[in-house]
Amino acid sequence: MSFSFFRFLRGTALVVGLGVLASGPMAGPVAAQAPVPGLPACDLSREAIVNLKKPNFGVPVVWDGLFGDESKLMRFSAATPLPSGSVLIAGEHLNEKFEPLETFLVEMNSRGRGIGEKRIQALKGEKVTDLVPVDHGYVVASNILAGANDEKQVRLAWYDETRTYIRDLVLKDAAHDFESYTLLPANEGNGFIAVVHARPRQGSMDEHGILYRISATGKILWKRAYRSGAASLMHGIAPVGGMGYVVTGRELAENGRISGAAMEINNDGTLVWQQPYPRGVHALLRKASVRPDGRVVMVGQITPFGETYSTAWVMEVDTNGEILWQRYFPLGAHETDARGVITYDDGRTVVMVNVRARNEYGDDRDHIRLLTLSPRGEILRDEPYVEGQHAQASQISLGYKSERVVIAFVEGTAGSLLPDEVVLITEQLKKQGRRTVGADGKVVESYVAPDDEKTEEPPVTPPPADVAMTEEKKEDPSFRGWVFVATALDPYKDPCLPLEIPRVQDK
Repeated sequence: MSFSFFRFLRGTALVVGLGVLASGPMAGPVAAQAPVPGLPACDLSREAIVNLKKPNFGVPVVWDGLFGDESKLMRFSAATPLPSGSVLIAGEHLNEKFEPLETFLVEMNSRGRGIGEKRIQALKGEKVTDLVPVDHGYVVASNILAGANDEKQVRLAWYDETRTYIRDLVLKDAAHDFESYTLLPANEGNGFIAVVHARPRQGSMDEHGILYRISATGKILWKRAYRSGAASLMHGIAPVGGMGYVVTGRELAENGRISGAAMEINNDGTLVWQQPYPRGVHALLRKASVRPDGRVVMVGQITPFGETYSTAWVMEVDTNGEILWQRYFPLGAHETDARGVITYDDGRTVVMVNVRARNEYGDDRDHIRLLTLSPRGEILRDEPYVEGQHAQASQISLGYKSERVVIAFVEGTAGSLLPDEVVLITEQLKKQGRRTVGADGKVVESYVAPDDEKTEEPPVTPPPADVAMTEEKKEDPSFRGWVFVATALDPYKDPCLPLEIPRVQDK
């Protein structure tokens, strides 16, 4: 089924193209996203589907750079901007089987060159997930495999200001596999918050999230486990002023579907509010950004009913987690996934979206979009970026001069190399299906997503046999790290705000 038809979980919502969203708890009028030129769209559309246009590449950047030669597999996984205008990046050097050989730290300067590279031997299965600055150095989080049974553990590695490896701390559990997703500098200073996913090794549904508060020297100050009564996952975390944090992820609903989820906590980890956000058969909220007034913009992706491919999802909620507006951004025969977000004091939002073609043999290139949205969720600017044959982004952050810093990896010759955590949720649905769980926690119904209807999907045309044989004889796949710095946004004044008319003083 094409993206022109959506049925969402909340209410019974049937969408025909950009037609009508039927009534439901969050339903509202579907407004056109392209108002008459010169007339701002000031009416808030609570929920809308906005079809992205085909990319027109060639958007200028402040600077960009590739890392690694074409004979190696290099992957950028996490980064932090530096005051000098450079970007410090952590990643992995992989072998031809995509197994990690080394992890590295490298500074990419404004000339696009890598300087001061430091490498250490990778542990088994090591995959870098995040990087944060701490007092007198940096901490890199990664997922590793350890023990005879390849137990999943989280490694936190400390580096000094010269990027020399000092020590590490391993987070592990006797009954659960641990996976790291995000690090965030703590509101109070002195260290950071680590977001960890705990998954039981033996058939229990006790998947849950854990937050660790860790000092700059590696001391665990507190640890909080969050169990909602159903299998859940924590993915992203963002500061709420200096008072607390918003955490995003997903959880298993009673009907067996997977909902997006979010919660707010205080600085000590105590819960303020939590909300599920069911959408379609599968929903995930990856990242969040909080405005000065406490409103939160969250991004991720959903899989609509009847679909096997997902679409990017952006949502803004108030200080209690109630939805103000939300948008879905499909693009024809592509998968879209919102993977990062930046909010601005003037009400605008920048969303980083990965776009992947469904037909791997087609001419469409996997690429990155930066969508600038108005305070009401309308697209003000759509910037597509690509390098090499294909490109996919891992992270976006705001530089010291308000430029937008994106790290990614690009494909040079063949294959597909997404970070483990980037694997699309629809692929998980195909492999694992979904389960309905009763009140006692036992599975009462098992359902595996059906195969796609061949008549509805565009045909996949494999390359001719002689071409395929030629490609097999070509050089090994090549993947390189890519960083690009997109320009800062121009000044903006919301045209829908009341006009400020200076008062004429009496003489």
